[in-house]
Formats: sequence, C-alpha cells, structure tokens
Amino acid sequence: MRTKRIVALIAALLFAAVVSWSQNARVKDIRQTYLWDVTLSMKGKPKSNPNIWEPVKKALIADIQAIPDESTEIVVIPFQHKALDTWRAPATEAGKAAMIKRINAYDIPLEYVTANGKRTTMTFLGPPLEYCL
Repeated sequence: MRTKRIVALIAALLFAAVVSWSQNARVKDIRQTYLWDVTLSMKGKPKSNPNIWEPVKKALIADIQAIPDESTEIVVIPFQHKALDTWRAPATEAGKAAMIKRINAYDIPLEYVTANGKRTTMTFLGPPLEYCL
C-alpha cells in the first residue's frame, strides 16, 4: 500500500514538472499589445473630428520599431465595436517589418450596419478590452 502511494506521488511530481516545463518553453518574456482604434472618427469623420489616422499609425510604427528585445511578442488588435482581428509577430526585424507592412496597408472596414442599413463604424471600448484580457 505504501509503495503505491510513493509511486503515485513520484508520478504526480514528474507530471507536474513536465507540464510546468512545457508551459514555460512556450511563454514569451514580454507581450507588447496594441489595441488600435480603426473607426471612421480616426479619419476625421464626421468633419468635426480631427483626422489623426496617419499620426496614430506613425506613432504605432515608431513604438514597434523601438522594441529592443527580439523575444518580445508584438500583438496588434484593430477594433471598432469589437476586436476585428489579432495580429501576432515576434519583435525580430522580419516580424517588425511584417507588422509594419500590415499597419501601413490597413484601411478601415465598414463593419457596423445601422437600423436603416447604412454601413459605418461604431466605437465600443468594452468588448475589445475584454477580448484583450
């Protein structure tokens, strides 16, 4: 009876060690996450809003270029009323270049349909923040 307990304890300890090691091997040291507002208001619509689309993209790109540690994972989440996508790349030169290319090429999709059928964008911060968490 005592031998069975010892064998079970050793097996449990080995299992815990293997699970812990395998999880640690996949965990990145740092994850740099950007929740990016991609609504029409960023392009100055309606006209009462300033057009900050290009300055925001430049700031996002500059921040990504400044990441010094290649083990960092870059995550960009474009959002409107919900998270629209999730882009991931390592902070290597190639990973940064691919992420910057996606940011530069991105155009605002008209994801939200109003009651009268008009396609537009809406900004709701709650669901995208919950998605990030």
